[in-house]
Amino acid sequence: MRALADAIAEKFADEGETARRRVRSAVLMIGLMAFGDAVVGPQLRGMLGSDDEAARRVAAHQVPSFFL
Repeated sequence: MRALADAIAEKFADEGETARRRVRSAVLMIGLMAFGDAVVGPQLRGMLGSDDEAARRVAAHQVPSFFL
C-alpha cells in the first residue's frame, strides 16, 4: 500500500508534502473501505438494498474530496 501511495503521490510531487499526506489518506480510506466491504459488505448492502458496486461508487465519489 505504501508503494501505491508513493507512486500516486509522485503525480502530485510539485504540490509538496500536503499532497503526499492527502494521497496516503485517500489510499488508507480506500483500503479500509475495501476491507469493510469484504467483511460486512454483502450483509450491509442487503440491508440497504444496494447493489454490489455501491461501495465502489462511494469511494470514487469521496476520493476527489482529498484533493480539493
